[in-house]
Amino acid sequence: MARVLVRRSAKTTSDGPALVRLLAEKIPSERDANAFAAAALEKVFGSREPKRPRTGLADLSNKPVEAVDVDKATGQLAPYVGRSPR
Repeated sequence: MARVLVRRSAKTTSDGPALVRLLAEKIPSERDANAFAAAALEKVFGSREPKRPRTGLADLSNKPVEAVDVDKATGQLAPYVGRSPR
């Protein structure tokens, strides 16, 4: 599930924080969405910005999404939505 969500979302945006925002919106629990966003921004995109509500994530940076970022984001998202088979 995570791999599918990340790949589909990555096709619709070109910057990291926007991708994180799109993915966080797929997580039903706001608490989990915020935890995912904080971890993904730090581990995937190297941002140490403070936690912000879902709507404020797109303003953090304009770092482009690269293939390696998609794989890292998949790993971060999987605990919240499930992992897809390869």
